[in-house]
Amino acid sequence: MHVFSLRYIIMLQGKAVAASYVVDRMLAEFAAAAVIFARDVGRPFGEGNETAVVPITFPQFLHKLQAILADSCPDVVPFFSARVQAEHKNFFWTGPTIGIVPRTEEVLSLVMHLTGTGELLDYSGCPLYIQEVDDHPSAPATPIQKRDRPEEGMKSGDQLRRKRKH
Repeated sequence: MHVFSLRYIIMLQGKAVAASYVVDRMLAEFAAAAVIFARDVGRPFGEGNETAVVPITFPQFLHKLQAILADSCPDVVPFFSARVQAEHKNFFWTGPTIGIVPRTEEVLSLVMHLTGTGELLDYSGCPLYIQEVDDHPSAPATPIQKRDRPEEGMKSGDQLRRKRKH
């Protein structure tokens, strides 16, 4: 995913999103579909199969899947739970059409010009991650953004030289 993100930008309905959003959403929706499928089977997995050592019941399956998600991607557990409650049955991408464009200076400049934010870590059309709510909503919410280059946000050489002189 890191190598992919260094070379490409993912676009969802004109918004640049981090590749981690797509991967996390696919994982959560696939896991939810597996839970709904397992629930609808109605009998323990492995039952009637001579090669199965011990059949796995639905509650065991659900517990194991939740533990895997909690260990590997704890931020998507609430989204996964919501998809299970909504009885999500799709084992494929259900979001908007994905566009993948090369990560070039021109594309980065265009993304920054159009969005003003760069790549979003969460997609407003279907947010995955629960954001902590501020009790004092006086300031407008700002979107989570990802720096396009590590050097962004760092002081320039001139700023550092001026700081050292003072």
